[in-house]
Amino acid sequence: MAAERQAWWTPEPLRSQILTEYNVTLDAAACVQSRLVPQYLGLDHEDARYRDSLAPDVDWGQLAGPSGWTYLNPPYLPIPLLSGMLAKAAASAAAGSPVIGLVPASVTTRWFTTHITDAGARVRFVRGRVKFTGPFANGGSAPWGVALVEWPAG
Repeated sequence: MAAERQAWWTPEPLRSQILTEYNVTLDAAACVQSRLVPQYLGLDHEDARYRDSLAPDVDWGQLAGPSGWTYLNPPYLPIPLLSGMLAKAAASAAAGSPVIGLVPASVTTRWFTTHITDAGARVRFVRGRVKFTGPFANGGSAPWGVALVEWPAG
């Protein structure tokens, strides 16, 4: 089930909202079918250097460019992977490259407190349960709430 949840894509209303509000130039956790913009990081990327968004030599800020934002809809499970993605988002923003993410609204968890609250990110909770798209979502609603998290350039 965890592998299937990694293939839940950002639903169209949120995609449009994010692309309207932010100059997204990099999607840091996507596949060719789900990416928000042409430049993406994901397991199916044709260039092996861009398959692991957590690799130390993959610089989200450099890939997003000087005025671009990185978009992140990370795998929500397993938690260590989610936490690693959020840590990299916070680090990228601290280094001067902003990130906007769609994450579980789990405000009492260590990863939320550490990588979102303590990192000074802005949080906007999405009302209701989001209906993700993608091959494994089956049009169903997520079993948890989500939030749009903005890590501004630091």
